Amino acid sequence: MPDWLVAPDDANALVEQVWPASAARDEHGVLSIGGVPVTDLRDTFGTPLYVFDEPGVRARARRVKAAFDAAAAR
Repeated sequence: MPDWLVAPDDANALVEQVWPASAARDEHGVLSIGGVPVTDLRDTFGTPLYVFDEPGVRARARRVKAAFDAAAAR
C-alpha cells in the first residue's frame, strides 16, 4: 500500500467533504440522505442511482456565487 494511502479509523464514517450535511446512518446502519433512506430510493428507482441533496447543492451554489461576487467587487 502506498505511504500516502491511509486506512480510515472507521470505514463506515460519513466523511463531511464527501457526503452532504443531511447524510446520516440510523441505528441499523442504513444511510439516509435528506431524511430519505437510500434503501427506499434503491427500491423505488433501482441502481445505480445518483442522489443529490437539493438544499446542500443550493447552499454550495450560493457560497460559490458569493465568492465570485466578492472577487468581482474588488
